[in-house]
Amino acid sequence: MIVCVSRIQEEHAVMAMTLNAADTLLLLNVANQGVHLWDIRARALVRRFRGLSQGHFTIHACFGGAHHDFVASGSEDNKVYIWHINGEEPIAVISGHTRCVNAVAWNPAHHDALASASDDYSLRLWGPRPKHS
Repeated sequence: MIVCVSRIQEEHAVMAMTLNAADTLLLLNVANQGVHLWDIRARALVRRFRGLSQGHFTIHACFGGAHHDFVASGSEDNKVYIWHINGEEPIAVISGHTRCVNAVAWNPAHHDALASASDDYSLRLWGPRPKHS
C-alpha cells in the first residue's frame, strides 16, 4: 500500500512541478501566482519568483546552469524568464516567441544554453552571443 508521507499545500492550483537534482528543492508553477520555490525537507516556501505571467495555461519551469542555481520558466506574455535561485527578480527576460511559452529546458552539457517551446509552433534555442573572430 502506498501512503502520503509528506504534503506541501499551495493556495492555488499547481499546474506543473520540477524537482532539483538533489531532491531537496521543488519548483511549482502555480495558477495566477507564477513560480514558487519550496524546500522539501522543511516543507517551507522559500521564494516566489516575480515577473512572469502564469494564468490558466500549463507552463513548466526548470533548474539549470552549471550548479543548478538558476531557474527558467516560460510565460503567458510570450517570454522566457531567468532568475538566480537566490533572487525574486528576473536576471534576464528573453523575447522572441509570439505566443505563450509553455516549457523551457536547460542544456545539460552546455550550461549557458536553453530551449523554449511555444504555442507559436516553434522551439527556440538560446545561448550566449557568438564571439566574432
